[in-house]
Formats: sequence, C-alpha cells, structure tokens
Amino acid sequence: MWDRAGGEYEENPISIGLGALMKRLCCFISGLLVVSALTCVGTRLVVAQETAAPSPEPKTRERVTFEPLTHEQIDYFFDSLRAQSVYQLPPLHVSQKVSSNVAGIWAGSGMQAQSDIGEILLRFRPSVEARLTRQSSPGKGTVLAEQFDIRLQVAGKGLLIGHPLAVEGGARAGLVAPLSSTKRYPTRTTYVEAARDAGMYFSFPSLLSDEAQRGWALLLCPRVATFVPNRRTGSTDFQLLSSPYELSEVKFSITANAMSRIETAGKKERLATKLMVSEQLPETLGGSDELYALTPNLGILYRPVSAFDFFRFAPKESIQEGLLFSTEMENPVGHIRRDFYSQTLYIQKINEPAPIPVVAQGIRAVKDSGPCYVVLSQKTQWNEYDKKEPIGG
Repeated sequence: MWDRAGGEYEENPISIGLGALMKRLCCFISGLLVVSALTCVGTRLVVAQETAAPSPEPKTRERVTFEPLTHEQIDYFFDSLRAQSVYQLPPLHVSQKVSSNVAGIWAGSGMQAQSDIGEILLRFRPSVEARLTRQSSPGKGTVLAEQFDIRLQVAGKGLLIGHPLAVEGGARAGLVAPLSSTKRYPTRTTYVEAARDAGMYFSFPSLLSDEAQRGWALLLCPRVATFVPNRRTGSTDFQLLSSPYELSEVKFSITANAMSRIETAGKKERLATKLMVSEQLPETLGGSDELYALTPNLGILYRPVSAFDFFRFAPKESIQEGLLFSTEMENPVGHIRRDFYSQTLYIQKINEPAPIPVVAQGIRAVKDSGPCYVVLSQKTQWNEYDKKEPIGG
C-alpha cells in the first residue's frame, strides 16, 4: 500500500497498537466530516446558483388604449364655444341598465376610485417649414425660440395657465374664473401676447360645477398677432396669422387609487381588480389582485416604476393617454358585476380655423388662420353586468 508521502510501507496487523487505532478512527471520522461538509457546501452552491441565475424576462404588461375624440364630439365642443352655451363633457361610456333585482344583488358593493392629473406641459417647437423659411432669409423676421412649455395646472376651481414668453403677466397668463352651477358664463377667450412670435389665444367653454368635478376642456391656438392700418376706414385691423410653432411633445403626471368591496350574505365570493395604463405612461407595480372571501375587499394604487417624462405628439394629430381601473365581482351563483373607472387626457389637433371672437387691445380680430389644439381632461365611471355558470359547478 502507499503511504501519504507517496512511499510504500508494509502493514503488520499484530503491530497495530492503540495509537494506530485511534489514528485510523480519527481519519475515518474526518473523512465523514469532509464528505458531509462537501455535501452541505454543494447544496449552498446550488441554492446560490438558483438565486443568482438570471430571472426570465418580465412579460409585457397589458396596456389600455383609448379611442380619439370623434368628429361629432369635436363639433359639439366648437358649437358650445361659438354659441357661448354650457358645455357638457362627452358621454364616453354609459352604464348598463338592469332590473332592480339584479342591481339589488350588489347593494353595498362596488368600486370607489379617484385620480388627479398634475401639471401638464405642452412643449412647442418651430415647425420644419418655419425653420426652413427663417434659414432661407437669415437676419429677417423674429428670432424663434428653440422651444417653450405651456403649463396647465388645475388650481382650486380654475385652470392656471403659464406661458414663459408672455409679454404681460410673466409666466402666469391667466386663471380661469370659478365655475358655477347656478350662473351661466359666456365663453371666455384670452389672447396672450408673447415674445418670439409665440403668441396664443385660449378659449374655454362654460361648465357646470358637477361637470367640472369630472374634467375640463380648453381650446389653444398658437398665433402671430399683427395690427395693420386700414386706409379705407382709418382704423387698425387686428389679424391672427398661423404660428411658426407646433405642439411637439407632452408631459403630465397622474395619481390614482381604487378600493373595491363586496358585501356578502355569508358565502365566499370572488373579487378581482386590475389597473392598466396607456402606452406613454410608466407601468405600475402590483397592477392586479384577486381574492375569494366572505367579505372580500381589495385596494390598488398606481405606483409608476419610473418617472413621468415627455413623449412625442408631432407628427400625430391626436393623443389619448390615461389609466383604467376595472373590478370584477362574482357571487357563488354566477352573477357578475364589472365596475370601470378611467381618467384620460385628450389632445387633438384641428387644422380648420375656429371662428371664435378674439379681442386684443380692445380690437376684435378680423382674420384668424392656423391650426388649434383641443385639450380635454375627463374622468368616467360605468358598470356592466353578466351571468355565467355558478362557481364550482
């Protein structure tokens, strides 16, 4: 046999003493310990490898898509502005009508949701045509701004508008008067004179106070104002010409949460809830949940995984961005109710002139040409009913 140093030795069984026995016993025990230790280390390595192994790519989260405003909805908006009549937000969805017996099944049950859009930034840049025109005639005309942001922010019962290039009023171009449920306000139209040919006018329809809780609407028209002497009348003509700027990018933030609950009669019922956001908004953590319980209730919160950022508008003609909460309630006999809640920001470019009276320096515009943008923020809530085979049967 070979010794540990690599040499041969002869072993005499009779000559093995107590010391040799103890030595061999220690080696045997050490061997067991080494094997045991290696086994444990191997297990830890496997676990470590499993933990450190790259996780599979996360599945693409489901996104919600909102339909753009229809021509009829846009026409109604303009009709309200022109007629100076009260504007009602468009009925984007209508709740399903059911019998009192079906509705009574879900007494005390449902979803309560709330959301708020924060500051909206509308970034304007010179159009390609305007850049080419100014480059072909250097030194002539106004030097255009590379970009500027129009700020829209709900403030109490009004809408605060900020224009960084406004000649009068600095960054604050105007604050919409509070809306009233008892008085009729005419359409309010304000022209904001601004440097670098960045003038704009804003037009607001009248809203009732209950409508104002669900949203607001605004017409925004970039224009270059000119005052031309009229030789025939001896007065001055106020003209609004097409602006060299166009809406390029949009940025806004939104907060939202929802609570859903089923009032049961002593039997387990199913409650499922989901939150989906549109393509340009950050995805959310924990976007869905489901529960079987006697009195199930679930809460869901929009927790964006990244910061809100600008996204492209041009060369599009419209955007529709926002979020949608949905809840499905099901009882043991198969009755189903689905509740929905959405908040959406719509921006639609209108290439046709909007003949709305605009007054600046006490003079009414005799000409108005160029595209405008309809900006609409709206909350909508509705529900649907269904029936299927009972749970488990």
